[in-house]
Amino acid sequence: MTSREKVFAGGDLSGEKATVAWASRSGREAANGIMSFLEK
Repeated sequence: MTSREKVFAGGDLSGEKATVAWASRSGREAANGIMSFLEK
């Protein structure tokens, strides 16, 4: 989650690294965070 409540960022939008592998992992982690948030 970003500093704004209920706003998530992942993939190319977050972080400094610009590799496909890093963006993919970041996007997966964001998706897991969103799922955890919605399941509460």
